[in-house]
Amino acid sequence: MEGTSVSIVPGVADATVRILANNTYCIRERDVLWRNLKNQQGGSFTLDNLVSACTGNPIYTQATLTVLTNDEIRISGRTNTGTELIQTWRRAPN
Repeated sequence: MEGTSVSIVPGVADATVRILANNTYCIRERDVLWRNLKNQQGGSFTLDNLVSACTGNPIYTQATLTVLTNDEIRISGRTNTGTELIQTWRRAPN
């Protein structure tokens, strides 16, 4: 999904797709990509990660968000078929 942009609103536990690129998960712009974001001990977060919307019903799997730097996070979880899924997201330059 390189080139995809996600909008996170402070105080809301969801992140919405703003710009979509290189999409193999049938995700649409304005879909909630990450939901139920919750802080965990040690600086990591749990969330529900949208892994497929191809059947018309969004499929979320539980994942962990780890802050790597001020400009980079890593999402670690599983696909809807159980395969390991690791995504690194970088802050877009202004």
